[in-house]
Amino acid sequence: MNNLDEAIGYYDDGVAQHTVIYSIPSGNWRALPDMPGYALNEGYCLTDEDVAVGDAFGANNTSVAWIWDPQTRSYSSFSVPGAAQYTTSPSCLNDKGQVAGYFVDATGVYHGFIKEYGTYTVVDFPGAVDSYLDGINDGGVIQGQIFDTQFFAHGFTGTSGGVFTITDYPLPDMTAIVGIDDAGDLCGAYWPTFAGSFKAFVAFRPE
Repeated sequence: MNNLDEAIGYYDDGVAQHTVIYSIPSGNWRALPDMPGYALNEGYCLTDEDVAVGDAFGANNTSVAWIWDPQTRSYSSFSVPGAAQYTTSPSCLNDKGQVAGYFVDATGVYHGFIKEYGTYTVVDFPGAVDSYLDGINDGGVIQGQIFDTQFFAHGFTGTSGGVFTITDYPLPDMTAIVGIDDAGDLCGAYWPTFAGSFKAFVAFRPE
């Protein structure tokens, strides 16, 4: 959801999936056009200017990462250099045009990335087996989750200066951070390793 209380997502009509934007204040829905040749279209994140990112999926396990330009009403697709085919997945973008996401390399390892004006930066949490980058705010603070060498999931945040911090919900074995706002507040989920249910949480940054 952006700062104008507009949410982006997708719906299934029984035949295909379509990206849609919902305005909470007005209650209006706006559907984006489908990516040509792709039946499953998923919108993930939206700026205040209605620039959006997502994925589209087609036949034979094909997929494409996309950016929607509301001014030209057109899509541009992209892939992280060195990523295995069909594995680039954008998670979110900020109002400065920085896109955060993750991809898989040729050995099957997951890495985070930031795309900024055509330049790609790979983001790996130090010592992690897999790193998933799920968000970036307007201050350049990133968040996501990792798997450690014991394959336990941990949430993390990282600054533009390269300072990474594990951010786990207290006590449970597994944590995933899936969203961050410009104030640094976080949202995510936690769950036990072997039994029990997922629970959502919001973590507010101290004033």
